Amino acid sequence: MGAAIGQSLPLAIGVAVSPMSIIAVVLLLTTPRARANGPAFVLGWLLGLGVDGAVVLAKPWSPPPKQLLATNTEPSPR
Repeated sequence: MGAAIGQSLPLAIGVAVSPMSIIAVVLLLTTPRARANGPAFVLGWLLGLGVDGAVVLAKPWSPPPKQLLATNTEPSPR
């Protein structure tokens, strides 16, 4: 049960956070300085995506666990 929760938790967090950017844009556009705040938000958003992408690409690749690479040594029944 814990493994199922652990696997679905990142997806659930992503779904919960996804409307936050829309709410932020709506709130930014209703401020008196919307023309300055909008581009600043977009620039920060793109910068954040770039940093996230760089971190993901810089993460060293790890091979799959040995259990996934094990081959079946028994002959298959025919």
